[in-house]
Amino acid sequence: RNSSLAILLIELPSRQIVELSQRAAAILGSQPLVLRGEDVVSISEQPEATTRALGAVADGVVDGYRARRTLRSGDGTDLQATGWVRVLERTGDQASALYIVTSASTESDASASQFTAECLVAPLLDIVHCHDVAKVLSAIDDAESNDAQVEVLARLRGEPHTWQRLRLALGPVDDEARRFGFTFAPAGDTTAPIAPGERVIELEHRLRRIAREVEDAGVVTELGGRFPDPETVPGLEALTPRQREVVTRLLRGERVPEIARGMFLSPSTVRNHLANLFRKVGVHSQSEFLDLVRQRD
Repeated sequence: RNSSLAILLIELPSRQIVELSQRAAAILGSQPLVLRGEDVVSISEQPEATTRALGAVADGVVDGYRARRTLRSGDGTDLQATGWVRVLERTGDQASALYIVTSASTESDASASQFTAECLVAPLLDIVHCHDVAKVLSAIDDAESNDAQVEVLARLRGEPHTWQRLRLALGPVDDEARRFGFTFAPAGDTTAPIAPGERVIELEHRLRRIAREVEDAGVVTELGGRFPDPETVPGLEALTPRQREVVTRLLRGERVPEIARGMFLSPSTVRNHLANLFRKVGVHSQSEFLDLVRQRD
């Protein structure tokens, strides 16, 4: 309802409009109250084509489509538009779907809708550039550990074979189901130089990735710390990558403030990581954990 896009929620196979945004109502020249409960085919000047396409979605033949349509507005005029349909959820013979409408005269809306439609019902990591997956996973780990929103710069797929550099903000919305919500915001002109602060973020993630690769290769073993064999300490296999790094630093003799500085985290975040890994391994303190690792390894 509050989306800045012209977007409708429809129920299939009845094709009934359940809800729509103010932007959609404005483009269609009508009031939301008037359109709620209406058959979405009633706003199309190609009812047969629209019925066939929505029927294919309702039957599960496809999960979505994109098509040019001539829509009938509230004042009786025709509107040339592009419509994207994507299934949100299927339950038996019923399905909920989003219908995004873009007027041919609004290029900025078209760009936003194109990107949004490509992201709908897609696993988040499927639309993240392969070189940015690690930093997004790291951000999810931070958000889960801190129970707070985290922002990260990443390249995400828009139109086929193109990438947009965006600011991704994500955070937990349901502790029990471990569900996350995420939003995209412009990161500025992608052709402009990266701002100093953003350069530090990019460098930090690259260094972390290099450090993990070096450590996995065994180059830094002689420095006094290595990750224990998970087979010797049950629970270690369930640790996140960030928790594994905390363990390795802890075994090198680093204390919480030093670990926090080295990982660019707050001390409270490091303590949260420690509490979570202690719980997974079945100990209650740092000394118990160290004793357990030394005995088993």
